[in-house]
Amino acid sequence: KQLYSDIASKRAMYELYQRQAAIRELQRNKAAVVIQKITRGILARSRYVRTKQEANLTRVVVLVQSYYRRHLAIMKFYSVIRDNALKERFHAARRQRGNILRFFGFKSRKTQARLAIVLKALGID
Repeated sequence: KQLYSDIASKRAMYELYQRQAAIRELQRNKAAVVIQKITRGILARSRYVRTKQEANLTRVVVLVQSYYRRHLAIMKFYSVIRDNALKERFHAARRQRGNILRFFGFKSRKTQARLAIVLKALGID
């Protein structure tokens, strides 16, 4: 009888040890899940902040590029206007010179061209 009671007590102790080991394993798993949860939260927050900063940087870069392109377009527009005005002044001066030369009797462009060289040399252009 004693042998059976020793075996039964050892079996009970072994089963108790097994239950305690299972409880410890569950506690370790729960602790690991908590650690992973906290770590993933920290990483997700830092990733979110970095993504937000990159989005803001991209938005600012696009804004600067648009302002720069606008500035270039305006400068090109004013350049075209200046070139057109310069051409118009040149043609108006040529028309005026032709009218004056025709008034003095130089009807053909060939004679006007010769006289224009003389006038240019005198600085009267």
